[in-house]
Amino acid sequence: MSFQVSDRSGSLVNTPLWDPSYSFGEALVPGAAPTTIVQLQGAASTKVRVKRIALTLTAGTATGASTYTLNLRSTAASGGTSATKTPASSDSSQAAAGAVLKSFTAAPTAGTLTAAVGAQQMGLVLQTGAGGGTVQAIWEYSTRGDRPIVLSSASEFLTVDSSTALAAGQVLSYEIKWEEGSN
Repeated sequence: MSFQVSDRSGSLVNTPLWDPSYSFGEALVPGAAPTTIVQLQGAASTKVRVKRIALTLTAGTATGASTYTLNLRSTAASGGTSATKTPASSDSSQAAAGAVLKSFTAAPTAGTLTAAVGAQQMGLVLQTGAGGGTVQAIWEYSTRGDRPIVLSSASEFLTVDSSTALAAGQVLSYEIKWEEGSN
């Protein structure tokens, strides 16, 4: 479903309104030499609009840091150990998601990079006598009228990649939210 508004030049623009939306989140233990850790594949004849991606890193028993990047790719990651995820729908009457979400627990070979769209370094330093810490990286789109990241076909991929393995005992969680529509 959409509604039309006029942009500054007077052209009519279809604006999405309550398209089917999906979300998924889990704790993830990437492999010892991670590259791509999460991959969202677009769907044929569907616009997949990514609204939010959040990573949360919780302290372990050792100090460690990694850079997490958000990348657009033209080919899928291959190899490694992956699991296809079933996202939750925001409305039980919606059809199943057309986009395909995978997470990797053993490093795949990354797909062909077309653009890097975000980067965040996250690390935790252990402090004597202090409890565990938590840091987050959040990429939000369309909350301030921004255009979301759009995957327009099944041959477009959005990946979250990590530069290093987690330090001992660290826990990485991710959450992703997106909408699917015809425009």
